[in-house]
Amino acid sequence: MSESRYVMGIRAQAIVVFLTLLVASSAHAEESPALVSQVRTQFQKKNAKVEDVTLLELVPVYGRSLRYLVLAHGIRQDVKFEGSFEEELFGLFVVDQSFTKILATVDIFPTERWNDYSVQIKKPIFPSIVLVCQGTTYGDVNRVRRYSVEVIHGKPTPALAPKSKLQ
Repeated sequence: MSESRYVMGIRAQAIVVFLTLLVASSAHAEESPALVSQVRTQFQKKNAKVEDVTLLELVPVYGRSLRYLVLAHGIRQDVKFEGSFEEELFGLFVVDQSFTKILATVDIFPTERWNDYSVQIKKPIFPSIVLVCQGTTYGDVNRVRRYSVEVIHGKPTPALAPKSKLQ
């Protein structure tokens, strides 16, 4: 009986260490001006007016090397809608474990509801990465965007189903 308690204690400690490292890594990335700057540069290739960048989610992906999926949001600095949804963008990126280099830009796409749209990573596991997108206030404009996990390790593939409806 004591052995099983010992094993359970070791497992609990391992989980605590893992969660601590995950939170510490996420905090480091959010504080990384270099990463935010690189994401801004990628957004500005699509629209030069995008200035304010926020890192929304960081998801570790284990494989040949530790990498992270980064979901980011960018919007024009004055947050004023002037007729173009392209002035508010969401992007999915693959970054290295030090959060200093974007290894791949998976996708960059515009909002469908100005300053009222949420995007979340739902399934970063084989065989696809799934983003769930919807209007924040009313839960409308539901979309699911799917990408092959091959993009994580440098095999570029187009979005599998960028505008399919939520089910």
